[in-house]
Amino acid sequence: MGRRMLWRAVGGVVAVGMLTHCGGPQDTGDAEPDVTPQAQELSASATFGATADARVEAGAPTTNFGTSSTLMADLSPQSESLLRFSVTNVSGRVTRATLRLYATDGSADGPRLFLTAGGWSESTVTWNTRPAPSGAALGDKGAVSSGSWMEYDVTSAVKGNGELNFLLVATSSDGTDVASRQAGTSSQRPQLVVVSETETGTVKGAWRMPDAAGWRAGMVSLDPASQDLFVTTSNGRSDSTTWLSRVSSSGAVRWSYALTPGPLTHPGPVDAEYQQCGMKATADLKGGAYLAIAPRYAPCTYRGRSFSDGSSWLAHVDGAGNVLALRRLDAPGHTEATALAVDPSGNLVVGGSFVGTTDLGAGPLTTPDTPETPGSAGYVVEYGPDLQLRWARKFDSVGGHDGVDALAVGPSGEVLLGTTVAGDATFAGQPIPGGMAGDRLVAILVNPDSTPRWMQVLSHGYCQSGHTSGLGTAVFVTVEDSQVFQVWILERDGTLRWTRYYSGDLRTSAIGADGALRLYFDRSENRDFGDGVMRGDGQHDHVVKLGLDGNVRWVRELPAAEFEWPRTTRSLAASDTGQSFVLATYTDPQRFGDVTVPSPAGTGVYLVRLAP
Repeated sequence: MGRRMLWRAVGGVVAVGMLTHCGGPQDTGDAEPDVTPQAQELSASATFGATADARVEAGAPTTNFGTSSTLMADLSPQSESLLRFSVTNVSGRVTRATLRLYATDGSADGPRLFLTAGGWSESTVTWNTRPAPSGAALGDKGAVSSGSWMEYDVTSAVKGNGELNFLLVATSSDGTDVASRQAGTSSQRPQLVVVSETETGTVKGAWRMPDAAGWRAGMVSLDPASQDLFVTTSNGRSDSTTWLSRVSSSGAVRWSYALTPGPLTHPGPVDAEYQQCGMKATADLKGGAYLAIAPRYAPCTYRGRSFSDGSSWLAHVDGAGNVLALRRLDAPGHTEATALAVDPSGNLVVGGSFVGTTDLGAGPLTTPDTPETPGSAGYVVEYGPDLQLRWARKFDSVGGHDGVDALAVGPSGEVLLGTTVAGDATFAGQPIPGGMAGDRLVAILVNPDSTPRWMQVLSHGYCQSGHTSGLGTAVFVTVEDSQVFQVWILERDGTLRWTRYYSGDLRTSAIGADGALRLYFDRSENRDFGDGVMRGDGQHDHVVKLGLDGNVRWVRELPAAEFEWPRTTRSLAASDTGQSFVLATYTDPQRFGDVTVPSPAGTGVYLVRLAP
């Protein structure tokens, strides 16, 4: 079974979850969603106090004012103020967030509010060390009365749980003073009020993909620029065509294009386990997508571009599905791309394996074929949007190497890897720990310049996937056997925060901007997902939202998805607003919670949207 790890920046953690094999999409044109369910939205409000604040003054550029009871923003004498908040235990989609500051001295022209970088300390920050404003102003106040509250709408900045840093900057010499978190009157201290949905895990929509795009679900990847989804599907046979589709978050298929096989060129038997034209896809963060194309037994064609048999290919497509760039991974028949991720600059990071010798763009990479080493090795490589090489690194293992099991990219461009190695092993020329321990799962954090920052042996299971948030933590999900999986929470320096075991047949996972894992369990029967409740009759699947504190946020029962051994046909994605998307193959017709999708009898691919 293919395994893929994704790393997602969200408020400060790194998390790991499984993503399975994908398929891939004839032009079907736009299609209206089959169902637009209506539901009552419920909300909850939480008020957070500042965890740090300080003013800085240009006239005293090396002096710290972190213990002062007053924050200031003024042009003459020049001063600015910093505030930090930590949003926690928000499980639903944030619908409104308001920063409230109590003005102790008003102004005819109040200050502007910006986001800014973290890392500053309340007890040491000065004018000389203050962070700069980030992006456009979140708000700009006009006249402010003394003894009143200034309110800034910061909804666009608050996506869920995590740290937020704000900067007040004056626009006039008529400065504004506000109460700090050290103010003597506690009711006047800074407040961040967050309103969020409490309708958790509810089915908000369900749509059936067109029959023309096959009946087996592949993978789903969300484009944060448009909130559309890139979906891969196939007809699930060894002579299969795969499709790439772009679908709106309300289920409308914007376009669908096929990767079609040509005449068989393979001289031997065709293994039905493999798709003839396999495809993986991941959004490029700028409206397009990167593809990994694996023709087997025959050449394949996508939109007039031909991909020769026996080679692995990478493609970059724009938001309309047009090919922008292509790259062939060398060593025909021996180089495989098993995992894809995208860094914050839109560069593509690829993890995989090769046999013998390959050239990924940096010259030959070779694994000696000896009795101790079966001639396989792993690699991780980064390409720019033009698919030109940025850097490449290799794994070597005395006992052989299956390549990269899981892959993710952090908010600063760090690459998180999950890999299984045997015996003595190296990465980028450095020894991987635990050489005498036999097969072992290893987590590796790689700096943006491709040098390894740390390597950590986790267990003797297999890594199913990985994610990260911006808080500085890494999370891995590993599988011990078919009934047990393990979540590892690592600090960004590689030290263990906590690890826990959970039961169930885990098939796939994803992490959202709210810092919570979504886990998909297959045909659960009498399972406890971590909240002490036994669920499942063996005839339904379950999606579980698990906070990075290990607590279950919600559990949603869904129909049991179909599968084609050895591939599962389920995929998960999570949006920046906290919604979860399930892509799976179901028998028609189907009912998802209160939503029934009318459809002909048979089997089809469904996209299901769940509330945060």
